[in-house]
Amino acid sequence: MMFPGQPKTPPSWYKDRGQSYIEKEFSKELGDLADTIESEHWFGDKENHGRFRVDFILKDARLIIELDGHVVVN
Repeated sequence: MMFPGQPKTPPSWYKDRGQSYIEKEFSKELGDLADTIESEHWFGDKENHGRFRVDFILKDARLIIELDGHVVVN
């Protein structure tokens, strides 16, 4: 089901860089929640150019997960 303000595709200016290291590590640790949590979910109104991508979303709990930062691997 598609709702207004929830585009399924990214805007034309968006350049996908893939998941960051921390996002990949988080994805590996999801375990049983892997089928429930969506990654790279888009929100916003296409007509007003207000589109945002969240790292992960658990819709049933109305929870957005944003992972910021970096990890130095030696």
